[in-house]
Amino acid sequence: MKKLVLIFLFALGILYGQNKDVLLLHSYHKGYVWSDDISRAIEKNLAKYHDIELTTLYMDTKRISTPTYLDKLAKLYKQQLSGKNIDLVIASDNNAFDFVQKYHEQLFKNVPMIFCGINNFNKSMLKSHMKNLTTGVVEQVDLEKNIELISKLQPKLKKLLIINDTTKTGLVIKKNLLPLMEKYRKKFDIEYVDDLDLESLKSKVKHLKRRSSAILFILLFKKNLTQQQNFKQIKNVSRVPIYGLWDFYLNQGIMGGLLTSGLSQGEAVSKMVIDILHNNKNIKDIPIIEKSPNAYMFDYKELNKFNIDVHGAIENPIIINEPSKLYRKYTKTLLLALIVIMILTTIVFVLKKNINKRKEIERVLQNKVQFDKALLDTIPNPIYYKNVDGV
Repeated sequence: MKKLVLIFLFALGILYGQNKDVLLLHSYHKGYVWSDDISRAIEKNLAKYHDIELTTLYMDTKRISTPTYLDKLAKLYKQQLSGKNIDLVIASDNNAFDFVQKYHEQLFKNVPMIFCGINNFNKSMLKSHMKNLTTGVVEQVDLEKNIELISKLQPKLKKLLIINDTTKTGLVIKKNLLPLMEKYRKKFDIEYVDDLDLESLKSKVKHLKRRSSAILFILLFKKNLTQQQNFKQIKNVSRVPIYGLWDFYLNQGIMGGLLTSGLSQGEAVSKMVIDILHNNKNIKDIPIIEKSPNAYMFDYKELNKFNIDVHGAIENPIIINEPSKLYRKYTKTLLLALIVIMILTTIVFVLKKNINKRKEIERVLQNKVQFDKALLDTIPNPIYYKNVDGV
């Protein structure tokens, strides 16, 4: 009996000690900042659990997403994952979400899925066999609040240029934008572009009027350049504030907005993974987070450049690159002190120059007097001086 108990405990220990395999499936590619931010948060949080093994795969659907390609990808993944017993799948963004559902029976049978970065989510998107196997975090950019923010921060706005692309995400956003564009056209002119080549787009941006225009930069994916490279091309020719929807453009040149964060999405997903694999929660008991964790975030350098104050329009905004409060509080005093120091330094310099000049004149006069005296002392006959009156 004792032997049986020991065998049971030993088997239980082996079972308990087995690694749990988690697959993180990204819709896009490594180097795409949104995907990288999600990965970074998940990797950081799961690294604390040594029995969780994370495998990351990239579908690269920004570049290619045809049905034939996806079928071949499914066959490749079947071979690639054949040696693993996947316990949980994380689907990052819409294409991965759709892929996992489509090939679930073939690749991930009975495996639960956590999603993140899903635009325009509603529960009807879940297939019947996935409803009890799925939870996740919705990604919802708030277009109206961003347009309203722009109109508050720039009350003299006359033109808003909206830049987008025709990727799957871009088209979903366009659909939501159209009614808002009609609504806000009563306030200012709105121009939407998603089909221009880069040079034509740069030309359009370059000719925007500085004091009465703004850009809402959504997405711009061109196959020969990264998102960041495309954005930089636009930023380099822009003379107007650029607003965005995602925080990965922050510190790259956008002024800010109500931004969605890949890091926040990754943080929320990580907690769900830990709840399922370590706290033994059933995925059915973990509700889908339907309110996207967005925040008002701005770049102080851009705010300062365009002389825009967000504090009157937004309560407790997150501002990066902001000087210390002490510096901001005493900026005027420091500038005044600096001006006074510069003036005093200039006065001292001028006075010193005058003193040196006077000393030089005195030295020349003294030398002349000494020379005259020496000359007079060497002449034996007396010399008399008369003034012009003969005296």
